Amino acid sequence: QRFGDGTNHLGDTVALHGPNGIDVVAISHRSQTFSPEVFTNVGIDPLEKQILVVKSTQHFYARFAPIAAQVLYVTAPGALVLDFGLLPYEKARRTLWPIAG
Repeated sequence: QRFGDGTNHLGDTVALHGPNGIDVVAISHRSQTFSPEVFTNVGIDPLEKQILVVKSTQHFYARFAPIAAQVLYVTAPGALVLDFGLLPYEKARRTLWPIAG
């Protein structure tokens, strides 16, 4: 997939076609999704989908926003969350408001 002027190699990539038109793209290299090419390279037309879900913090936005009616952000458990107030700062020496929270 392209990212800026370069490319980001995803390793082995496969499209998994499930029931009800649900398609999943799986890659062998850990990476965020930067471009709709992740879908088109495995034969999935993102413009034909009602919903696209990508795992990315913000890098996806430049290439996906122009083809989306709406962009939604979701926070899930893991090493990085978008709402820093959800992080348990157990060793903070001072109150972190308004930096986080």
